[in-house]
Amino acid sequence: MFFFGFSVFWVGLASNTGGGFIATLFGLPFVLVGLCLLAGHWFYDSYKRKRSRYALTSQRALIARTVFGRRMESYPIDRFSPIALVEGPLDTVNFHQKTVRSKNGDTQINIGFRFINDGKKVYRLLRDVKEGKYE
Repeated sequence: MFFFGFSVFWVGLASNTGGGFIATLFGLPFVLVGLCLLAGHWFYDSYKRKRSRYALTSQRALIARTVFGRRMESYPIDRFSPIALVEGPLDTVNFHQKTVRSKNGDTQINIGFRFINDGKKVYRLLRDVKEGKYE
């Protein structure tokens, strides 16, 4: 937020104090980078979700993505899988957790079918797979 605010301030100051077209043009890339830092993750997340497909087998959950190339992720569903339903206008069903290490410590990231219609039905199907009803 600071970067975006300062870059907007810079462009406004450059254009109002007679810095000329070049000074204003110089600040424009910084405004765009600040905007991407401020709100770009929402657009990227939406872009990524639009290019994701979900599937469920009798033993695994599959996520196929076509973001910057093709990628298929496969997660086994067994009796130890942490399955959780997050209700909302569009539901999310989490079935796996991944640990990501950073300089501030470990963070758990939930992996699942994000923002789907009829999440309760998918949740029930995952529970059935977890209990071994389809083997």
